[in-house]
Amino acid sequence: MLKKTFGNLIRVGFISLSLALLSVFTGHAQAPTCTIANYSTGAPYSITVCITAPVEGTTISGVTPITATVSVSNSGPRVNWVDFYLDAPPNNYLLRDYLVTPSNVYTLLLPSAHFKDGPHTLTFEPLMVGEMNASTRVSVNLFFNNGVIQAPVNTHQFTPRMSAPAPGQPLVLAAVGDGASGETPKVPDLIASWSRNTFLYLGDVYEKGTYTEYFNWYGINTSFGQLASITNPVIGNHEYGNGSPNDYLFYWDNVPNYYSYNA
Repeated sequence: MLKKTFGNLIRVGFISLSLALLSVFTGHAQAPTCTIANYSTGAPYSITVCITAPVEGTTISGVTPITATVSVSNSGPRVNWVDFYLDAPPNNYLLRDYLVTPSNVYTLLLPSAHFKDGPHTLTFEPLMVGEMNASTRVSVNLFFNNGVIQAPVNTHQFTPRMSAPAPGQPLVLAAVGDGASGETPKVPDLIASWSRNTFLYLGDVYEKGTYTEYFNWYGINTSFGQLASITNPVIGNHEYGNGSPNDYLFYWDNVPNYYSYNA
């Protein structure tokens, strides 16, 4: 009886150890990566900035959800906006999110196949109200695995997008700009409710017109994305925010660019 019980204990212990090791190797046991900054000006407060998913060392492929949080203690300053970077900030900017939520949870969809395979560092930083520069940031190291050896190139050619009006009906054109930044979808929802045939987006996908911003603010599951099939884009100055409009041209299949902006 003792021998049988001892054997069962060994088996249970082996199973528990196996599950623990599996949890470690699959990343489930890893905690979010966080940075805490303490401030003593006025009433003391602290800001905790975390990347909660994916965790440190994760290998990612395809479109990967990123989740980050900001926590402020003792009635410290509010979040003004948050920025995401790939590799060394302030270069390699991905996206700025102006949509400040009460929970201070921020998400983006990272199109990892748009970047070369290999190790990358994802950085998240908030800018608090009253700050001139972000003072707290957090980073995780990731590995991209999509079979992408060189940065992808879009060789397509843009063709005008519109639907034909019904016989005897006028062609309805809608136009708006300066609005795709992840905030309230009232304007694109209103336009989508019309019997419109074509749509001009008059420039400025915020903040710098990166591919990641287009993917998140104008992608297929976004409020402006519902107009993508009839969108004829016009470039704005924000599309030059990274020094060139390359991501704008990539996203819109090399639409002819008749506008040149010098900052």
